[in-house]
Order: sequence, then C-alpha cells, then structure tokens
Amino acid sequence: MLADAIHSWIEQRLWLKPSTSISPAACVVCGSVTRVADVKGFQSSIQDCPSCGHQSLVPLPTAKQITDYYTGYSTTVVDRKLLDALIATNKNGLFQLARKSGLTPETFKGKKFLDFGFGAGAAAFAACQLGADVSAFDYDADNVARAREFASSSGAHLDFREGSIETIATSPTPFDIIHAAQVVEHTPDPNAFLAATSRNQQRGGLVWLCVPNNRALFFLIKNSLRLKYDRENFYNCLKEVEHLQGFTRKSLALLVERHGYRVVECSDYSLRDVQFQPENQSWYPRLGDATSTLLGRGGLFRFQKSLIGSFDHTAHLLFRAGHYLYLIAARK
Repeated sequence: MLADAIHSWIEQRLWLKPSTSISPAACVVCGSVTRVADVKGFQSSIQDCPSCGHQSLVPLPTAKQITDYYTGYSTTVVDRKLLDALIATNKNGLFQLARKSGLTPETFKGKKFLDFGFGAGAAAFAACQLGADVSAFDYDADNVARAREFASSSGAHLDFREGSIETIATSPTPFDIIHAAQVVEHTPDPNAFLAATSRNQQRGGLVWLCVPNNRALFFLIKNSLRLKYDRENFYNCLKEVEHLQGFTRKSLALLVERHGYRVVECSDYSLRDVQFQPENQSWYPRLGDATSTLLGRGGLFRFQKSLIGSFDHTAHLLFRAGHYLYLIAARK
C-alpha cells in the first residue's frame, strides 16, 4: 500500500542506519535477505526485510528476560467492574470477527475456542457467555489465578492454564477457533506459534489475530519525538523485550499462509476501536471529552492523548494506516 511505501522510504532516510556489528539473516517470515539497522537510542538492532516489510529485534531477549518481564504484567490487572465492561465490549468484537468469518450467533455456540495470551480474560469470558467451549492459556501465573478466581465467583466454566501455545500437545479435539489478540508480536518465534495453532486445527478451523500495525502513520510522529520524550525503548511498534516482531499486512498474511492457512480478511483498525480494542477507550479519551476537562488536573495530558486517538482514526479512515491490524484466516 502507498502508506507502507511512504513509511519505509522515510525511515530508511531518517532513522535506520546500517549496523556494523550484526550480520543480516533471512527474514523470519518470508525468508528473504534482510538488512540490519541501528536506531539512535535503541539498545537492540532492527532486522528489516525489504521484501515483506517485516521488522524484528536482534538479538532477541533471553527466555529468562521474557519470563521476568511478563511476571506480574501490570497492563492485565483490572478490577471487577472494568472486567465486566470489557467482557461486554469484547462480545461485540467477537461477533464482528465471527460475522466476517461466515459464522452467526447460533453457529458460534458450541465451538471449541482457544484464547491464547488472554491477559485479563475479557475475550475468553465473552466467548464463554456467547456459548463457546473455551480454553485459555497465558504466560503469567498471576493472570491464570485471577481468571480462575473470577470464573469461580461468577459460575463460568472455562479451562484456564499457564503455559505457551508452542508447548501444547496436539489437542485430541481440534479447536474450531483460535484467538490471539496482541500476542504474536511478543513471540520470539512467530513460526513456532503458527505451527502450534495449525497442528491444533483441522481444515476450516479459524484463527483470529490482532497485532500492532508496524506501518501505522502515527509511528512516523512517534519516531520523530521518541528521543525528546524519553521513549528510546520504542521504535515503530517494536519495544525492547516486549514487542519483538513488527508486522505489516503483507508479512502477517505471509506468516499464516506459510502454515497452511488461507487469508479471509486482513485490515487495519484505529487505536480507539470500541470492538477490537475496548480498553483503549480509557487510555485515549475522545477529543470532546478531553477538551471539556482541559483546565482540570491532568487535563493537558488527557488532551494530548485524545489528539493521538483522533489522528490515528483519521489515518485509518483516509489511508488505511491505523494503529492495529486484524487478520482472519481459515485452515486449508
């Protein structure tokens, strides 16, 4: 797309400088020869694929660094009231994905549903309330404990487990739907992740993925200001230890096709999308709401955050270059 090409052209001339310490390797997604670049203030180097646009961190963090980082991951800790609200909005998001996949509310019921990297558990509980047979896995034992406690207190029947999808033995009953929202970008080996989903699904099984859009127009602004605002650990959607993979539409589609899937739909969505990213409603307030509280405590900060949301929504509408990507694919 034009926005992707413009983004790549700008970063090659302004921010990415050829690395002299790390040799290029094959792209983790498409296998093409990559170039390795350094970015001022960024500790890791960036492996950049000119063919599919995929970017990843090199070297990758160690397994211990990743485990330590996600232990007690603060962004997944929510109170009961907020979790109930997120479950309600996640129902709408799952309905949208189901509709785009050719499912109706009736045919969704009874589906064997796996939510990997469930965080607070909103999507897993939403799928359960919609009638699916839900299993859910997460790296963080604290997330699992909180989700089990909520399930017990609410009478919901879900199978919550701690672990990585790559270590799951092939399920005796394949999953009809595997859902992973804001997960694949965190994985050191996205091929291992998709290989695991593929072996746990039969023909027609659906995978629903949501990831940051590494070519979002907002990142051009963020890259320009990252040093000024002490955000050296970010570049595009990449983040030290946390966001290890930066996907484009092309690279995300190639990744799933490589593991036996047919892409049904792949598109962008904006930062404040109420169906796919409901928690961002509190992090990025509407411009009108932020303007009304501008003179209050923290008002300027809320106003700045609202401008980010407004800009990203415009980028989504005009250039299809919003902050996130979603992909629906079916097992061949």
